[in-house]
Amino acid sequence: MSDIETQMSEWRSAGLLDDETAARILAFERAKSGAAPAPPSELVSPERDRPTIIEALVYLGLVVIAAGFIFLVGQNWDQFESWARILICVAPTLATLLLGFALAGTDNPGLRRGGQLAWFVSVGLLAVSMLVTISELSDDFQGDDVRGVLMLVSFVTLTYAIALWVFGPHEPQVAAVAGSAFFLLQAIGDWPDEFSSELIGVVGLVFGFIVIALGEMGRFTPKMAVRVFFSVFLIVSTYEASFESRWWFETLTFIASFGLLGLGIARNSFALVVAGIAGTFLALVTFVFAHFSDSLGAPIALIISGALVLMAVMLTMQAKAITRTRTRMRQGQF
Repeated sequence: MSDIETQMSEWRSAGLLDDETAARILAFERAKSGAAPAPPSELVSPERDRPTIIEALVYLGLVVIAAGFIFLVGQNWDQFESWARILICVAPTLATLLLGFALAGTDNPGLRRGGQLAWFVSVGLLAVSMLVTISELSDDFQGDDVRGVLMLVSFVTLTYAIALWVFGPHEPQVAAVAGSAFFLLQAIGDWPDEFSSELIGVVGLVFGFIVIALGEMGRFTPKMAVRVFFSVFLIVSTYEASFESRWWFETLTFIASFGLLGLGIARNSFALVVAGIAGTFLALVTFVFAHFSDSLGAPIALIISGALVLMAVMLTMQAKAITRTRTRMRQGQF
């Protein structure tokens, strides 16, 4: 591996470059030096950075051990004192946090990935630890107390996930931010006297597009991870707004999906386009079955849904072709 490839690998691991930018830089350097172009897989993922079978088996072994520990604790939970229950939750949280820091400073890419996953797990463990600790130290909380606790725990969890992303902006940390943000979104929806899925949908729509915009501007990386995880965040949160809501809240999923489609075409991102099409399909099927299945029947409703999705795909392909033509015209290729 050349010096420039080594630097690209280190910069990508540190979150300074995303895969697409690294691939373009490597392609440029190879062309300048007269070397043969490397396959895309080598540009974005050098051989030494690829997960190995041994690494996968280590992860599998850790998962099996964790599952056994969870079952063991679950079977004996009622027999533990309060302090023991708190310790059982807090100790793994601190252990995974420290393990992540220890592995993040190593030169081995596989160990660094292990550290990133350890940090990811610690985010979920932090939420569980806080809930267990508050539950064990409080006599009996309900109603407003529960809503306040959920809001506090979800806000602290999201802050913690963002802090870990600052230390190591990698894919697992982006996933942790998306998951903890969705947790906070549920707490926001539960804040009114009655659970409000409409509030979840509106806040999720705004917050999701803000984060995706930050990712497209390079402020929140890696870009591909932001596109994938927060596209899912957008679709799921807006789709939740259609549950037991007035009909116009069902349009939030359409708005999110069309927004992702448009952004995907503009940014030439297949991931965003796929997310937009998937969201459109989900929204269409739900809408048709909710409002027309009684009069048309389930088979006809499915046929209509499929036809509408195919139409959306064709329109997307046409719009993408127009966008490419305009880009070439601006670049003076025509």
